[in-house]
Amino acid sequence: MTEMAANGDAVTVVQACRWSGISRRSYYYRPTKAKPRINEHLAERNGRAADPNGKRAVPLAA
Repeated sequence: MTEMAANGDAVTVVQACRWSGISRRSYYYRPTKAKPRINEHLAERNGRAADPNGKRAVPLAA
């Protein structure tokens, strides 16, 4: 493929993906940001605790 591009031959993303055996979805994939982590010490000071699923902070039971 690199040789074809160097020779001036047009190689589309579709062709390159087919030849290399990867999907276009994989070619365009961009990783997402990591999940925000909750600082347990600060959450405790604010009267909140981490959700067991790690999705959000929930109020502490009185």
